[in-house]
Amino acid sequence: MTLLKNLRAAGFSGPVVTADGQEGSETFSAGTAANDLYVSTYGSTDDAQGASLRKFNELYKTKYGEYPGTVLAALGADDAIVIAAAVTAADSTDGVKVRDSLDQLKDVQGATSKITYQGGKGLPSRDVVILKSNVPKKRFDFVKRFRPASLQQAG
Repeated sequence: MTLLKNLRAAGFSGPVVTADGQEGSETFSAGTAANDLYVSTYGSTDDAQGASLRKFNELYKTKYGEYPGTVLAALGADDAIVIAAAVTAADSTDGVKVRDSLDQLKDVQGATSKITYQGGKGLPSRDVVILKSNVPKKRFDFVKRFRPASLQQAG
């Protein structure tokens, strides 16, 4: 949050764009310096496609007694879900077979969104979510969910 405070102290009053991991409540320790902060991340519970993330968050809370602070825990779940799907499709744990199976996965429902590797040359095609800081409420509000065009073409 030092970066936000330093930017504002230097006179920058425009929007700031950052990446996943910054959507946690600790961001608001920067106070009003967190105004106009946009975060690109991989999930939101605040839109129609957020049901899988809401479910993950509830399961997480049941196990750990609190909700995850950011989407990063759900990204770990996404990884486990994708690996399990690749192992199942390969009907093997052989590394080469799993790798080849992974390359054919399409629309695997993760904790954050559907994930496709098919045609992506090793890069997943998945949703990106934009959130905006709401400093008075100390939360991030949903702005938009989309799948980047370059990844749509790959997947």
